[in-house]
Amino acid sequence: MANGALINLVDWCKRERASLRQRLELMKAGKFRIGEKEVGREWVDKTPQSIDQVERSIAELEKILADCENR
Repeated sequence: MANGALINLVDWCKRERASLRQRLELMKAGKFRIGEKEVGREWVDKTPQSIDQVERSIAELEKILADCENR
C-alpha cells in the first residue's frame, strides 16, 4: 500500500475511533439511545447491544492503529 493511502487509512481510523468514543459516551450517559419498533410490540431499546458493538468496533480500530504504528 502506498504511504499516502496508508496515511489516509490511519487518519480515517483515528476519526472513526473518536466518533465512536463520543457515541459510546452519549449512550452510556443515557443521552443517546438506539431502538426499533418490532412487529406487534412497542419500541424496543437496543442500546445495550449497540454499546457492545461500538466497544468491539473501537477495539478493532485500536488493533489496526497499533499494527500500523508497529510497522
